[in-house]
Amino acid sequence: MAETGVAGEETIAPVASDLPEQTYYECGAGRKTFFSFAFVLLLPFYVSLPIMLFQRLSNQLWLDTWQLMILAFLFTIVMVLILFELIFSLRSEVEIGEKAVSFTLPSGGGGAVPWLAYDSRRIPYDEIEAIETRCEIYGGSMAPMMMQTVRIITKSGERIQLGRTNEKDDDPKFPFPVIARQVATRAGVDIIDRGNIMQEFHRRMFGLANRAEAGDTPEIDKLNKQHNKFLTILITVLVALLALGILNDIVGIDPDSGERGRNGFVQGKTTGGQ
Repeated sequence: MAETGVAGEETIAPVASDLPEQTYYECGAGRKTFFSFAFVLLLPFYVSLPIMLFQRLSNQLWLDTWQLMILAFLFTIVMVLILFELIFSLRSEVEIGEKAVSFTLPSGGGGAVPWLAYDSRRIPYDEIEAIETRCEIYGGSMAPMMMQTVRIITKSGERIQLGRTNEKDDDPKFPFPVIARQVATRAGVDIIDRGNIMQEFHRRMFGLANRAEAGDTPEIDKLNKQHNKFLTILITVLVALLALGILNDIVGIDPDSGERGRNGFVQGKTTGGQ
């Protein structure tokens, strides 16, 4: 049953009879194998790119090198993302034990993409003051992204961020909202829902001071409607451009070109025979 706490916050009291069993979360063997093979298979091609660039630049082939430089840049982004996901798959784990919760997760929750820095912690339940959740909203109507964030608040005042789960993800690797409920139930503390928080993605990316703003449900619904409208317009424009391209190809076809080509072929064959 929900109770009202501070204005704008919702406190959810856990039910003592719903104590979960000891639970362990980690990435599956299929995910670990996939990213391991992907990284190993792509690594030789990636390593060869600097050698190819050096050979071209040393031979002063400037005009033919810019395409390879773009390929190297895009390839680097892909390899970095695969490396992040590979390390996350191998290292990340959460264990909800009988007396404490232990985890190894990216520092600061990792955001939408996990980083290289990881924290390993063990927090006894008697040191937990509350569990805090909130929905962080990044981007605007063009590409909104909603992340469910979970934090552990200790009695010493420390706020430890476990991680974020995309609200559009039906089967996340680590269901942090579910983990939050299990930890809160075992610790016998409340889950404090901070509601919707509007975030500025560029500030979080570059480590600038955050200027978060609270957002209500009607504002979120309006944002979703604007996003759906934007996607509808975008798809309509793309379909129209595709139709115009096909129509242009059809109109540009010369019905006599095939006949002229056939006559030219026959004439050339006759001339060659003579």
